[in-house]
Amino acid sequence: MRWPAPILRLVRLQTLPLAVATAAVFLLAGCGPDGSPTTNPPAGGNTGAGPGNAVTPSCDWAPASLINSTLGTHVGEAQAQNLNKVVVCRYTPTAGSTGSVVLRIQTDMSAADFTAARANSDANNIPTANFPGFVDDAYTSTLKAGSIVTNTVVARKGTVEILVSSPASFEQEKNLESQIFAKFS
Repeated sequence: MRWPAPILRLVRLQTLPLAVATAAVFLLAGCGPDGSPTTNPPAGGNTGAGPGNAVTPSCDWAPASLINSTLGTHVGEAQAQNLNKVVVCRYTPTAGSTGSVVLRIQTDMSAADFTAARANSDANNIPTANFPGFVDDAYTSTLKAGSIVTNTVVARKGTVEILVSSPASFEQEKNLESQIFAKFS
């Protein structure tokens, strides 16, 4: 597989864990290197409301304090990439710690696009596994780069998809996603 230029630049500019997590986000979520969907977007979009009745997701929904307390990490505040109904939040480790976190929230994910994104991950040698009993649909994946292990949980509830990639366990990531999904109630 040939990595897109933005990912290669990220490898040079950021730590390896952040690059691995970011690459996982794009492949597991079915995105191109600019964050755009690699499948056709669903017709009609999402008319549901998120936290504060906003349709556009925000990294403010998951401050570093929530990330750290739930995942057991030591990261600073998110660097956000806002793409209308998608936000990618990258949390870099604080000084003296390791383990980046990437959170991706999309508010217009159809069941068909979710399935296609998972198939895209499997086709790109990032095998997934079912994560039964969590919201409408969920799967996991693990990437290893030397001694660095990045776990990912991708889950869909209605038209909201949340992806978390981090050094934390699947259960910790599920707990974080549950707290974010609760903000859509």
